[in-house]
Formats: sequence, C-alpha cells, structure tokens
Amino acid sequence: MHHLIGTRTRNKRLWSAIPDLLYIVLFICGLSNNAQSNTPALYFQKYGVDQGLSNNAILCSVLDKDGFLWFGSKDGLNRFDGYEFKHYYASADSLTGLGSNFIHALHVDQKKNIWVGTDQGMYIFYPHLDSFRPFRGGQQGEVLDITADKQGQVWYIAENKLFSYNMQNDTIVQHSRRSDLTASALSLDENGTLWLGALGLIKNVTTGKVYPLDDATRGDQWIEDIYTDQQGILWVGTTKNGLYKFDPKSEKISNPLPRLPIGQFYIRDIIQSDSQTLWIASESGLIVYNKQNGSFQQLLHEDDHPWSLSDNAVYTVCSDQQGGIWIGTFFGGLNYYHPQHNVFRKFFHRYASSSISAHAVREFVEDRQGNMWIGSEDNGLSHWNKKTNKFTQVRNISHSNVHGLCLVGDTLLVGTFDQGMDCIDVNSGQRIAHFEIANAEYGLGSNFIVHILQTRAGRVFLATAHGLYEFIPGSNKFIPIRQVPDHIFYTSIFEDKKGKLWLSTWRDGLFTLDPKTGRSEVFTHQTNNSLSLNSNRVNRVFQTRNGDIWIATENGLARWSSDGKPIRRITTDDGLPSNLILTLQEDDSGKLWISTSRGLVCMNPNTLRMQTFTKSSGLLSLQFNYNSSFIDRQGNFYYGSAGGFIRFHPDSLSAFYPSKIRSNLLITGISVLQRELRVGAAGSKIAEAVPYLAKLKLPHDESTITLDFSAMNYVSAKEVQYKYMLGGYDLQWTTLRGSHTAHFTKIPPGNYTFRVQALNSVGEPISDERTLAIQISPPFWASIPAYICYWLSAGFLIYYLANSFDRKIKEKNRRQLEAATVERERELYQAKMNFFTQIAHDIKTPLTLIKAPLERLISRGEANERTERLLNTMHRNTEQLVELTNQLLDFRKIESSEHSLSLSTHDLSYFVTERLKDYQPAFEQRELLLSYTANEPLIARVDIEVVEKIFDNLMTNALKYAGRKVWVELSYEKQTQAFNIQVTNDGPQLTNESIGLIFKPFHREANAPGIKGVGLGLALAHSFAQLHGGTLKFLENSEKLNIFVLRIPTNGIYD
Repeated sequence: MHHLIGTRTRNKRLWSAIPDLLYIVLFICGLSNNAQSNTPALYFQKYGVDQGLSNNAILCSVLDKDGFLWFGSKDGLNRFDGYEFKHYYASADSLTGLGSNFIHALHVDQKKNIWVGTDQGMYIFYPHLDSFRPFRGGQQGEVLDITADKQGQVWYIAENKLFSYNMQNDTIVQHSRRSDLTASALSLDENGTLWLGALGLIKNVTTGKVYPLDDATRGDQWIEDIYTDQQGILWVGTTKNGLYKFDPKSEKISNPLPRLPIGQFYIRDIIQSDSQTLWIASESGLIVYNKQNGSFQQLLHEDDHPWSLSDNAVYTVCSDQQGGIWIGTFFGGLNYYHPQHNVFRKFFHRYASSSISAHAVREFVEDRQGNMWIGSEDNGLSHWNKKTNKFTQVRNISHSNVHGLCLVGDTLLVGTFDQGMDCIDVNSGQRIAHFEIANAEYGLGSNFIVHILQTRAGRVFLATAHGLYEFIPGSNKFIPIRQVPDHIFYTSIFEDKKGKLWLSTWRDGLFTLDPKTGRSEVFTHQTNNSLSLNSNRVNRVFQTRNGDIWIATENGLARWSSDGKPIRRITTDDGLPSNLILTLQEDDSGKLWISTSRGLVCMNPNTLRMQTFTKSSGLLSLQFNYNSSFIDRQGNFYYGSAGGFIRFHPDSLSAFYPSKIRSNLLITGISVLQRELRVGAAGSKIAEAVPYLAKLKLPHDESTITLDFSAMNYVSAKEVQYKYMLGGYDLQWTTLRGSHTAHFTKIPPGNYTFRVQALNSVGEPISDERTLAIQISPPFWASIPAYICYWLSAGFLIYYLANSFDRKIKEKNRRQLEAATVERERELYQAKMNFFTQIAHDIKTPLTLIKAPLERLISRGEANERTERLLNTMHRNTEQLVELTNQLLDFRKIESSEHSLSLSTHDLSYFVTERLKDYQPAFEQRELLLSYTANEPLIARVDIEVVEKIFDNLMTNALKYAGRKVWVELSYEKQTQAFNIQVTNDGPQLTNESIGLIFKPFHREANAPGIKGVGLGLALAHSFAQLHGGTLKFLENSEKLNIFVLRIPTNGIYD
C-alpha cells in the first residue's frame, strides 16, 4: 500500500505536464472506468423549502446525541426529526435567539449542547431550554469551523484565526494570527492531535510542525475540509487540486484524486461511511471514493432522473444513526441516500441515456441468452441486454399496446391490443409472422390478445377479449376452446401443478378447465357466502409451493386449497394497503410478493404478517400494472407500473431491511388548545423543552392536548407505526399507521401517564417505551369548599326551579291567551270584512239609484242657488259612498284572489302628468305646493286602471296629510326593469308603530284625528301593487318626511 502511494506521488509531475484535455480523457478511461461503468445508480430523496426547509442553501450539518439532524442554511437553522423541520431564526428582540441566519458551522459537545458558527459570531444552543446564548457576546466575527477535544476544550476558527475555549475556567486562548497563516479547517484525530488547515498546508497544532501539500501550489489553494478517517489517515479537501491524503505516521502526502472527469474538483466536505468509502462534497457533485482501490463514482444532477442529485454544488455531508447519508446543496436543498432505498432498482424512460422507451410496462420474458423482452401498453416491445444495460425498441410490432408475451423456442409470441398476434425471431429481432381475424385459420375470434401461456405439455393458449383459443405452432392454426364461453373477456391463464387451467376474467368470475377431460367450472361472487370469490373481477391466479391457490381480485386476495375449496379472504381489514390486487409471486422463503394499487406487499402466508413498501421505501410508483410480474433465472423479481418497472432480489431486502432497527423515540411537540408549548414563551406551562420533559401539569380548562412523537427513523419514517395509550384514561392501546400524533380532548382532572412506543411495519417494537406524566388540575368548583357551597345553594336552587316552573306555566298560559286573542282578532277582522262587504253590496244599488236622479237634477240647472248647493253636497257625499263601496269590494276581490289584471302598454309619464292636472285644483284649494319630476317618457305594460287606483290613493293620502308641499317623482330602474313612483309629503311624520301598521286595513294614524277616512286606501294600494308583481313601501329617512315608493315591473308581471 505504501509503495503504491509512493508511485502515485512520483508520477504526479508527469501527469501535471499533460495538457488538460488529454488528462481528462485518460482520467476517464483509467480511474473512472472501473468506478462508473456497471455501477448501480444511487437514488436520493429530496427535501427543500416545499418540504419545510427554511432555505434550499444548506451549508453545514450535524447529528446530535438524541438523533435529531441539524442543518445550517443561509436563512436559519433547521432541526429535523424524520417528519418535520423546526426552524430557528435570528431575532433582534430576543436574548435567547440567534444573532444571524447565515450558519457556517455546527458542533455537538459532550453535554448535547450545539455550537453554532455564523457569519456574525458563535452561539450555543441548549436543547433542554430550547434556546440560544451568544458565546462571549457573539463578537467572534465569521466562524468557519468548530470542534472539541476529549477534555471538553472547544477549538474554533474565527476570522481565519484559531482559538480554544476552556469551559472549566472560562478562558479563551488565541493560537494563530492571520499574518502567520490563514486558518480555514480543523480536525481532531483519535489520539487527540489537532490538525489545522491553512493556505496550501496542514499544521500539527500539538507539535507545531507544518506540512505543505504541494510546493507548486503552496499558498495558492484553500483547504476547505480535513477529515480523519477510522484508520487515522487525514483526507484534505482543497479548492483547486481535489483530494489529498496524509499519513501522520509516515508523514507522507499524496494527491490520489486531483481532478474529476466533469467540472472543477472544489471540495467542501468529507465524511466516511464505512472502512473503505469516503463521501466527498464538491462543487461538481457528490464523489463516492473507494479508499482501497482508488475508484470513485461522480454523482451529478440529471434533468431526466428524478432521483438524481438535486444540485451539483454540494456543501455538506453527514450521516445519521441508521447509516443514511445527508447531502446539503446550495440550490437544491437536502438529498438523502440510504442503501435500503437502492434495493429496488428503477427503470424508467430517460432522454439522456439508454433506457426503456415506454412508461406503462406490463409483460416480461427472458430468452435463453438472459436478455429480457419487455412489453408495454404505450410504446410496444423493447429488448434489454442486461450485460450491456442497453435497451432497444422493436420497431415492427403491429400495435404499441402489448398485452401478452410468450417465448416458444426461439419465437416470441406477442399479443397486442386489437391487432392480433405477432411472431418475433428473438435472434434477429425481426417479425416473422402476424395473425389476426382476417388471416387466422379457423377464425381467431378476437384481435385483442390479452395473455399467452405455454403449458408444461407444450400447448399454447391465448386469452382474448372474446374467448379462449389454442394456437398450434408450425401449422399456425387457432382452435377455439368450446368448453368455456366464447363471449367472456379473459384476462390471464394459469396452469396449476395438476395441469388444470385457471382462467381469470374481466367481470365474469373465475373459470377452471381440465385440458385432458374438457371439464370446466365457474366460480363467482355470492353476496350471502363469505367464502365465495371476493369479486367477479379477477386479475391473476397463482399457486404456491404447498399447493394453495391464491386469487387476486379487485376486492382483495382469496386463498383456496389445491382442489378449489375456499379457505379465507384477505383484504384491507387484514392489513393490505388496497383491495385492488394486481399480481403476486413467491420467493424462496415462501413469502408472497403482492402488487397492489397502493404499493408492494411482502406477506407471510402462514401468519399473514405483512410489510408494505411505498415510494418512501424506494418504489418507482405506488400504482402497479395488471398481470405485470416476473422472476428471472438469477431470482430477481420484476414488477411493471405506470412509470416503468422495478427489479429487486428478495434476499437483498433481508440485508438492508433488518427486522428490528432500534430507534430513540422522543416526544417532539405538545400543543394545548392548538397552541404549541414552548420554553420561555409567555404563559408557558413548561420549564424544559418537550423532548426532555418528564411531567406536564395543566389546568382543567386546557386539557385538550396534542402530542407529536418521532422514532428518529429517517430511512422509513412513513412506515413506522406507533402505539400509545393514556394510562388512567384509555383502556387499551391505540395503533397509528401513517401518523405520529396523539390527540386527547377534554381530559378529566386527575393524574395520567402517557405511554408511546414505536413499531416497525410488521408491528414489532423498535424503541423503548417513552412516558410522560400528565396532571390535570381540578377546577375550583370541583374542590371541597365548592361542594359546601353547593349544599348551601341547593335550597336556593329548588326555590329557583319552583319559581321557574311557575313562570313557565304562566308563560304558557299567556301564550295560549295571546294565540286565542289573535284568533279572535282574525275572526273579528273576517267578520268585519264580511259585514262591510255585505253592506257595500246592499247599499251600492240604492246609491246608484240616488246618484242618477241627482245628476239629472244638477244637469237641468232649474234649481235656485241654495237648492243647487244642497244638490251638489248630496252628489259629493254620494260619490264618496260609491267610492267607499268600490274600495271595499276591490279589497275583498284581492283577498279572495278574484281580481285579475288587464295588461296593456301605456306611457306612464303622460299618465302621471294628466292625473296631476286633475289634482291641481285640490292642491290650490289647500294652498299646497305640488312638485313633479320625470326624466323621460316611460313605457310600461300595466293595468292602467289598477295603477290609477294606486296613484289616486297615494295622492289622496298626500293631499290629506301634507303640511305645505307634496313631491311626486317618476323614475326607471334599468337593473331591475321596474318603474318607481315616489310620493312625498311634509305632514306629521309617522311613528315607528304606525309604519308597521300603515298598510293594514282600517288603520288610522293617531296623530291626525281631524282627517276623515276609514283606513282602506293604503291597504288597497298595497294589495294592488302586490297583485301587479310590485311593492309599495314606506321609506324611512332622516328628513322627517313621509315617503311612499311604488315599484312595479315594466314588463307586465302578474302575481
């Protein structure tokens, strides 16, 4: 090993003499060849501001002793618990907050305190108090790096100068000046030796000895990071010449990785994940470096790869307690990698490299050379050479929608949607035959070939949209199978160990066929039989090694015996994520792998214990495709989905999915009445941060609480389950799936213990039980003095109840009396109307007979002056009586719905003008001013006689009550298509009581006792307005005027 390092050091000058372009070419062909070819891709989960980060520029990171991850950004500090990011920001008004949001460095000391280096000094975060304290007033300037030795002494670089802080005696010592060297990075090895990085050199602070990295670049390149690995070797990251290696024992320095194939090798951070692997953050992506053989993998952002690195500018790398790697970038936020997420190899359509060209993958077949043939429903057939990882699309397929694939010798049978069947020579990849209804001998009944199966006896069966057929290779004949219906849409064919065929259908249940005897059976869903088929929509049939038949339906999974007897149903009630079961396979251990519409399930068929894999587990998609699964000769499983397909080996899951990963469960948040509890906040109920809280005391009126908890399981946080109970309140445990929150509403006063434990996806504990004592204080009214007051108040309460009962009886009697009074008034009103109507009928004829002779006498003009005056008086009073009887009769007709309108078109402006001329003498006689306003001619479809009656009643009312002036205004409302006639007078203003009664029959205003009338005019006008589909209202105003507004539609609406 030492000889190899020396060889690379001696050849360094030779490499530097080669022109850059040639160097890069040779570099790719040499170092990068064994590093990047045939290397599995790494899949990253991404977290950015959309997922809760305070900022996408992540500059530093650290894992604390409780399992929380901390990320420093350009805009604040983030704490992550696997579910949520908690933000800490600078606050000018708070003495317990950060002084700057630009975080450069993070370090966790032995007491769990977190040292935070910013561009404006250093701050210490105390987790138990959930608060910050500025270190020495935060006057250190820009802090670049922080570490601590075993004695608890803190070393830090501020303003490119090295300092140490002794916590025991609270003293600070400066160890370097900027004029001597420009400090930039720190590292402590296992022996306690402190190494300092400066411009072009590293320094042993303990001995004072300096080691230049390279004489040619000394003082010219900045050291960004120094990392001491598990073997005590120092790895130095620089800004120009990449990665240096320094062995403190031999004091030899080498430059094993000076450049990258793509981009500048500007290193910012280095960590070690195992004894051989370094993870290097650089401006040109993430470098995974093998220390043993010098190979590496450069990971960059790829536009067509959603699981690639989010940004090439990588600033920080750290690992969690589960072996996951967290990569902080400048523009792309966080990227998370765990080997467990690489168990499922994803294959999807890409534009920049060789990939499958389809999305909806359905069929898989492996030929004799180990190559895969993949049928899709959106882009035909693809050929995949697994050795070279090259995908080739087969161009001459009849249809892009492939449903069935079957290899018969060297011929691949390809069933298509509605275009029959193609035959492909797997050696040449060319189509050698095509069959459809038009050219198939004996008449293929359907061109939609859904599934193709070759039995162990060599017979080839085709499931189609219209029946089952047998294909005879060589003679190329199609024979319909008459033992099963030919109108059925068959979706798949399965041959069991006895040679019986199981035929699944689209909606007609399940058929079985014995090819030897021709005997067939049909099984369907029966509502009254719990052991019948789950659903008539059957997707797949499968037989396990023990002979059991498993039936995938769209309403769960069915387990039958080998002789076709139902055993039980398995649905979401048993733990399946979805009842839509698509297909299934069995691994070597006897477990079933079941694809659903909500993820992939691994189930133990004996215990029904299930583990569900989702996108957070590394799946390509939750939605798998129908009939899409396959196992190749190496034991790899394939499952197609709507976005491509996945490949995995079940044995690899045992390595990366240990059954019990222990986690540190913490209560991360408590909310009371939807307000989060914080230490030091106004009215806070806690004196210690929630994760470290042992007891919580709350008043009775704040007993609605929500508790958040986390197992700090970053690799599969969404798959972790929790069980909790509130001792003294709950009788049994509550299990949470897909949630990490417990909620309690109005807990009664008392002492309780909240208990919570984390479980893995199969229900096994993965953490110790976490407890929190909760005390709900009783209210004053539940105390002993309160009970004494209750006894004293009992007599008063009885007295009050008795009085209340008495008042209730009296109130009931009063209401009954009021109801009876109202009924009597209604009957009295009806009787009054009947009486007046009858009187009106009785006197109308005599009045008509009196009126006619009077008019003849007056018209003759033979009487003297005195007689003529008396005749006019008699005539006027007769007219009033006739008018009164007409009003009574009109009102009665309206109430009994006997009055109808005769609509016609009229100019209302002309009408109002003419009617006002008739009223002018009366107004002059009373010395009243009459004002009229009308903007333009107004045409409306109305019953002019009814409108005249309404107008006359309004004018008569104004003439009676006006003091000095009457205003009449005619207007048109375009929005409502109605006309308004507003009549205003300055007479005595109506009282509030009168306003509510003004349109009631026989109501008279008490403020005008000397004015004659019976109180029918406005009531009749109001009824006529409603009959016309309009309104008549009194308009309240501040000028103390009496304003009546008539509004009637102009289009002749009739109510």
